Amino acid sequence: MKLINGMLLSLLLLVGCSPPPTQQVEEKAETPPQEQPKEAKEVVKIKQGNFKEYRPKVGEKRIYTNAGEEIYVHEIVAENEEYVQVIVSLSGAPTTQIYRWTNEEYALVHEAAGRQSPELIEAFVPMEFPEIFLDLKDDGQAEWKVIDENQTITVPKGTFESVIVIQKTTSEVAGANTIYTRYFAPEMGLIKETYEVTGEHGYKDEANLDEVELN
Repeated sequence: MKLINGMLLSLLLLVGCSPPPTQQVEEKAETPPQEQPKEAKEVVKIKQGNFKEYRPKVGEKRIYTNAGEEIYVHEIVAENEEYVQVIVSLSGAPTTQIYRWTNEEYALVHEAAGRQSPELIEAFVPMEFPEIFLDLKDDGQAEWKVIDENQTITVPKGTFESVIVIQKTTSEVAGANTIYTRYFAPEMGLIKETYEVTGEHGYKDEANLDEVELN
């Protein structure tokens, strides 16, 4: 089971500027109108590298529900500069997952059955083929794509702004598309997850962050 607790933040500000009214031609040359777009590019670069701000906090027990029914539970048990370790419980059965969660990448790199020690984060063996949810290096490895970077989303836990939305579409069901979508909020991590199968017999399901307890 690869349930997560993912990012590309890009905002191009097209700012036009007009030279101030003046009779001195020399001043116009000193303040070229090309300067503003250059500053906008720097802003984009800074915003692209902040996905660590979307990490949940260690010690949280996060309960996800649908129509009041518990779907799964995430416990954030450890983190370091590069990784976050999570215990995911589905119907009471725990699985330990470790994510590489940096400013530029979000990927599932280790998964093991049962509740593993928090010390595992310092000595685990990475899986051969990690699942890459978000890769700002944009080298084509991530199947997931950023479809929104500034949504406002309401779930039972509350309303969150600046939500990043990532999505993956597969053809695992014959004659239909399967669409996975995940929503991440600053300092909260995963707040919503949806699953949809299209087609004549398609259906939808979802899990929403309902409650956060501190261990």
